[in-house]
Amino acid sequence: MRSPWIPRAMRIAPRLDPAIRPGPPRPRFVLLINPFYPKDPHASFGKHVLTPSLALTSIAGATPPDWEVTYWDENLLQGPPPWDPFPEVVGITVHLTFAERAYALARWYRERGSKVVMGGLHALSCPEEVAPHADAVVVGEGVQAWPEVLRDVEAGTLREVYRGGYRRPYRDDPPPRRDLLPRRGS
Repeated sequence: MRSPWIPRAMRIAPRLDPAIRPGPPRPRFVLLINPFYPKDPHASFGKHVLTPSLALTSIAGATPPDWEVTYWDENLLQGPPPWDPFPEVVGITVHLTFAERAYALARWYRERGSKVVMGGLHALSCPEEVAPHADAVVVGEGVQAWPEVLRDVEAGTLREVYRGGYRRPYRDDPPPRRDLLPRRGS
């Protein structure tokens, strides 16, 4: 049986250009990234493949109003994450299926001066593996921990680990920032 053809853009992560040397990070500017993962023609290949993650738009919703936030999902086939303006903070979600890509992104941004904060399912289950790749790791409910993380960045007191509890009902969380999602034809 012949394998279904999958375009290169769905199999290979966008290139992170090592030659890029941005200016200093823009204060109070956050970039949230959902890392690329290769699409497997033999696995589930439904609508979710090109559907944005609600998790990071929820983190964006919890971002204090005096911070500018943008969202980048490498799986929406937009190319490598942006770097101009260069973010002070980069938030990256980490899952086992794309942990290596998340670590590559973290390294690229950290080498150029951003503070990298990682969270997600892999950070919850394996924080000791994720920690060396980030300036801070959020373990648990990120929406609740995120404002504290950004306050600590501003104060220069960023901790290595933040723990988000699950006590507050989701209905009390700020709404996701769906306005940050790319729109077809725009």
